[in-house]
Amino acid sequence: MIIELITALVIARILATVLAFWAIGAMFDRVGKRLLPIACGLLLSVAMTHLLPEGLLQADIFWAGLLMLVVVLSFVLLELIGTALARRPGEQMQTRPEVRSLLTGMSLHGFADGLVLAGAFVTDSHLGWFAAFAILLHEVPQQAGAAALYRGAGYSRHKTLICLLLPTLFAAIGAATGAVTMLQPFLLPYVLIVSGTSFVYMTMRSFLPHIIAQTTTGRDVVLTLLLLIVGMAAGVALSQQEHEHAHLHAHESAEVSLPLEQ
Repeated sequence: MIIELITALVIARILATVLAFWAIGAMFDRVGKRLLPIACGLLLSVAMTHLLPEGLLQADIFWAGLLMLVVVLSFVLLELIGTALARRPGEQMQTRPEVRSLLTGMSLHGFADGLVLAGAFVTDSHLGWFAAFAILLHEVPQQAGAAALYRGAGYSRHKTLICLLLPTLFAAIGAATGAVTMLQPFLLPYVLIVSGTSFVYMTMRSFLPHIIAQTTTGRDVVLTLLLLIVGMAAGVALSQQEHEHAHLHAHESAEVSLPLEQ
């Protein structure tokens, strides 16, 4: 079961990465920075309408809030250390703080995807492959948004591809962890909270200020706002679809368990 689980996860995420990388690679040189507001809107809306609400719904509120504070403090510390190193004579940072934040958030989200898929495969093999297909569908726009942000940060196509594929390793670790521990229910909501908080912090702290600083005309203001809304709308639609699917699955599970209890 573990081999089938990891195979399904790797296929889904790598295929999503290839599709997203191809789309961004084909468009970036032509539309370039216009993709960045869409990517920011997408990541913000996915975090605020899916990752954080799902995590907070299942987690202890106090510990969830404390964890969010720890995540923010950790990123602030990361930026302080990065800034201090960058200011040393003769030294230059090879990785921008916002890129490290994005990579961390994507890796944590990959770990959460692995846990979710493990739960599906533990329940039923067919359900597991259906969940893998769902991961493929929601990873394509998310990976495309991340690819646009990596390219916007000055990364080459080769380095961008490596950053997109790295979270797949964490997804496989999450899948293996979930399968071995039979998906301990207390883990997933906190992983979702850390991932969602990372996306919000990274977008609001680093990428949006960069986009706003480059907005100089009235036409740029309108276009940037519209593109940001487009990205948010795409993320909301994606989160709504995931929400409805989760409720449907919960309802079906309740109907199956009811006769057993009787």
